[in-house]
Amino acid sequence: MLDFERPYLAGAALIFISALLHFVALVLSGFSGIGLTLGVAGLIYVVFAYGLAKGLRWLAYVAFVVVFIGLSAALSNIYASGPVPGWVFAAIAVADLLAVIVLFIALWRPAPTEVS
Repeated sequence: MLDFERPYLAGAALIFISALLHFVALVLSGFSGIGLTLGVAGLIYVVFAYGLAKGLRWLAYVAFVVVFIGLSAALSNIYASGPVPGWVFAAIAVADLLAVIVLFIALWRPAPTEVS
């Protein structure tokens, strides 16, 4: 599942999927307040995905914490009544959960050392 050459690539892909779902929520909400908040979070997730694709380990630690917080926020909004449908929050929660699991596994291993 994890590429030992690029251990954060799977996490980057899952965070990017979550970012796309954030943008879906922005559009479905009609650009309401919660939708704009989700749009900003989506932009932050895109930055995380880009940095993780580049292999930045320090960013993986930051992304792990932020995505874990996003997971709890998505779970708390699944049954809330509002302009964003619950299924969007459920899909975001699934993508965030998978990203947290993959990042945990990647960060659990020691940092790769360069052999010259």
